[in-house]
Amino acid sequence: MKRLLLTALFLLFTLIISGCALPEPKTIEEACGLSLYDFKDSTENTVFDTSGLTQVSQSLSGYFDTVLSLTLLVEEDIDTDQIFTCVEMIYKTVHQHATSYEFYEGINNLALINQNPENTYEIDPILTDLLALGINHQNETNGLFDISYGPIFDLWGEAMTECNEGRSCIRPTEAMLEDALLNTGIDKINLDNHTITLEENMDLELGGIAKGYAAGLVSDYLRASGLVKGFLINAGTSNIEVYGNHPVRDNKKWLIALRHPDSEFLDPYARIYLESGEHIITSGDYQRYFEVEGMMYHHIIDPRTLEPGREMRSITVVGPDGVFGDVLSTTAFLYPPLEAIELVESFGYEAIIYGNDGTLYYSDNLESRLELNE
Repeated sequence: MKRLLLTALFLLFTLIISGCALPEPKTIEEACGLSLYDFKDSTENTVFDTSGLTQVSQSLSGYFDTVLSLTLLVEEDIDTDQIFTCVEMIYKTVHQHATSYEFYEGINNLALINQNPENTYEIDPILTDLLALGINHQNETNGLFDISYGPIFDLWGEAMTECNEGRSCIRPTEAMLEDALLNTGIDKINLDNHTITLEENMDLELGGIAKGYAAGLVSDYLRASGLVKGFLINAGTSNIEVYGNHPVRDNKKWLIALRHPDSEFLDPYARIYLESGEHIITSGDYQRYFEVEGMMYHHIIDPRTLEPGREMRSITVVGPDGVFGDVLSTTAFLYPPLEAIELVESFGYEAIIYGNDGTLYYSDNLESRLELNE
């Protein structure tokens, strides 16, 4: 009944805006015809037959420093323009609140908070939710995922930018990293309902979960609307969700290629079949890095050493939740391969790892749906 109500509301919204020109939407509710809490955490999980449906795709850039793409499988008469308008507003809204690099008028976002962290700020429920998730995941990962490590990430990020833009290639010194460490700590975050205060010189970073969180809201909306029978969400190639049966494959599963760490996407080292509702998330040392005197320094920093992790080249995690999958892949990347597999499986997820010497490690439950390139 709720799904039918949401569909009716959406169609009414579409009829209204088609009859007269309205200003460009400024909120999720205006763009979607529904409030965020009408669809957030949707439990709709019907697996539809998608054969013969219309396939429509769109890509977005300008959010989360990546390309976001979405493929929909819908009935021919569905107005997908309105769906894509809603989807973009979801990405835009989460990005504007979670970014630590840009300021937006009228928004107390992470960049503004980090600028004067000792002030008290009233924040949007979306940012409250993201910060609470980050704090919770820090506890679940024994401190290896930590949103308070912005000062450490900033040092490595600045060094990477300097080098990759043709200026000096110098890694942060141990003294610099140790000084930055003094300004970290989840216990220094005072998050009370929808207000936040930090200690002086702190710098929070939500890059590890914000993109996956936004993609999760997009998925919630698409499921709850009743307008979409199947979809593939690709949040920057490293976080993918599929829903519904594959429209042409006999086994109805989606086949996703896993990028070789030393090659491009046209040369994957493996492919994996996914079922409706599954997410696949990859963390690797080849995505963002720089080199100093022949040594590669990438963006996945180990809080125990304040250095990039060096236990593997990449890990791909498969499971039911993209946000936690992102946290889990980042955390497991910092463990030796066999321990990483054990960690991932302890949370009910599966993983495949490309080791430093090219050896593949994977969960037993993945073997039957892997296609390995020899």
